[in-house]
Amino acid sequence: MTAPGFDQWYLAWVGLVPLLISISNTGYPPQAFFRGLMFGYAYNLVYVIWILQFSRFVWPENLHSLYMVANASVWILYSLQQGVLFGTFAFLMRWIPLTGGVLTVKNKKGWRFPSVIVLPLLWILIFNKLGNSQASLAMPWSLLEYSQCAFLSFAQIASLIGGIGISAILVMSNVVVASLFVSISKKERNFLAFADRTSMFTSILVLQAIVFGAIAYGHFHLQNSWLCQEKNKNSKQNFTILQGNVHFGFNQINSMDHWNTYMKLAGQSPPGVCIWPEWSMPISIGEFPGVFKSMDLKAKQNNQDWIVGALDSDQDKKCYNAACMVGVSSSDDSTLQVYRKQWLVPFGEYSPRWILNSPFGGLCGTLTPKREGYKTGFDTTLFSSKENKIVPLICCELISPEIAARGIRAGGNILVDCSNTMWFQTKLLGEQSFAVCAMRAIENHRYFVFGTSIGPSAFIDWHGNILSQAPLDKSCTLSQEVEFDKVLTPFTWWFR
Repeated sequence: MTAPGFDQWYLAWVGLVPLLISISNTGYPPQAFFRGLMFGYAYNLVYVIWILQFSRFVWPENLHSLYMVANASVWILYSLQQGVLFGTFAFLMRWIPLTGGVLTVKNKKGWRFPSVIVLPLLWILIFNKLGNSQASLAMPWSLLEYSQCAFLSFAQIASLIGGIGISAILVMSNVVVASLFVSISKKERNFLAFADRTSMFTSILVLQAIVFGAIAYGHFHLQNSWLCQEKNKNSKQNFTILQGNVHFGFNQINSMDHWNTYMKLAGQSPPGVCIWPEWSMPISIGEFPGVFKSMDLKAKQNNQDWIVGALDSDQDKKCYNAACMVGVSSSDDSTLQVYRKQWLVPFGEYSPRWILNSPFGGLCGTLTPKREGYKTGFDTTLFSSKENKIVPLICCELISPEIAARGIRAGGNILVDCSNTMWFQTKLLGEQSFAVCAMRAIENHRYFVFGTSIGPSAFIDWHGNILSQAPLDKSCTLSQEVEFDKVLTPFTWWFR
């Protein structure tokens, strides 16, 4: 299994071969769609099996007694949705006229396009850009590239081509192996078969050059990591994650419990930046500015900056999932630095109006706060601490390479995610989260601070190494001196 947490990352290089061969043996595109659907469905059932361990507090009170049924329903529906993407890929693979290898060929039936080039591009178009976009109401959690964060020498190429490029290389590897298999099996009529030996050897050489070139780049990058540290030795700052381990239901929030817990943890922390997790102060910044000004004074007394997960509202009473910064770096006027979450969890944090007005609207409305849920923020916001610029992310925004890269292009020196993990009490989800954070860190060559409510929290350097982590389900602090960088990677520069 290629998913982080199962420690079988190498399977990603050949794991799609059975699917590709099965598709190539179908007689028509709808049959290929069904085979792709079943493959993707089974793959995702294993990848996101942690959904079955959702806490009952995820659900409205009237579903608490049925939370296992609700968990299983989400598990199945998510896997089916991702399975449809596999099915779409399979349908198009069978529909497009393809041939094995990297060269276009022409026969009696017309032009046939090189599968080694077309299929990786088709894969990233479906999985990385369209099918898992925010507009599609999907969650791109089980993307192929995250498997390679355990293979750091190869993963470093993400600073040039990103996770999206790594995914393309993995698919290319699977296509070449599948073409080799059908060619050696003398299945000349199979469209994945190489046209001739020249095509076969050319494809293998191209793949080898890409893979070994990527590994050589990564090895050199890791061996010379001291150059990065030397260049940024004067750009360091202490960060502390406050992991409060506070559990609560939506209608059972006691703000004083949060206040007392996190104030105590902050008081035990050294000067620097303290990361309070998502919803650590579950009140609106706009409606209760006095509370946050009091926090600002407390943080200044501790010689600290605090990034605080909270809520926010505007003049029209629209509610946002948000974070703000208070402390020694904040201005003395009444203005607080506030970031509003841009990537919301479909049906968990918002439900589109067209669905709310459908026959399923009653059910979806019960799953999101105030029926419609939170509103989407649109502004790229940086928090300033001393001379450093912090890119704030909230919870699942770590899955968005677009938001992270946009913040770095705006001048960010470090990525910080405030997350509430009390719904997901499983070690497997933590390991998968670390892999996603590591990919964002490598892509942008920035440290990633992953601060959670009940753990596991972690500090990850710009090469994807986990420097330190806090245990699951424990109230504690985790401190680390982090290094800042100002140079844009090629990926950060070109990716949109």
